Amino acid sequence: MHKILTAATMGLALAGSSFAFVSQAEAQTRARSVSVQGAYGRGYVRQGSVTRQPGYRSASRSVQTNGGRGYNYNNSYSRSGGDVAASRSLQTNNGRGYAYNRSVDREPGSVSADRSFQANDGRGVTSSRGASWGNGSYAGGATHTTNDGTTWGRSTSITNNGDGSYSGSVVRTRPDGSTASRSTTVTRD
Repeated sequence: MHKILTAATMGLALAGSSFAFVSQAEAQTRARSVSVQGAYGRGYVRQGSVTRQPGYRSASRSVQTNGGRGYNYNNSYSRSGGDVAASRSLQTNNGRGYAYNRSVDREPGSVSADRSFQANDGRGVTSSRGASWGNGSYAGGATHTTNDGTTWGRSTSITNNGDGSYSGSVVRTRPDGSTASRSTTVTRD
């Protein structure tokens, strides 16, 4: 009798679960769904999936309750050579959430990166960074801008003067729009 009850319990526990696997040749994807339903209409459904391929991966998960609460979460990451792209987002049933994106581009003699964060309540900020070098010079900087238009950042440049000296300058931009700069020259023996 005990064995029959145990088998029946396991059958009920697994009845609300489902698994899906895709062969490695097609794509490395794994998914799972679990549904739990109880008395008085209470319960939830939980789902998730993960996909992996060379240079790419993504994942998602969600929970939805019978009472209307829940969320959805997604993220992804890809890489090809020196380039990278990543994103993630969270959305809840009550309207809260955010989205975040990031990308990096690398080339011989230069690199650039962009980031963005946006919240459902209207707040957000975007950032751009970059640098380049070659022929005895370097230039780099970063700029940040919020959704209300506030901007700040900095820029840097360095130059090899060819006579054993180097000239450099830094310019900073404050959120109020004012700037501050500094320049210097260094000589090496």
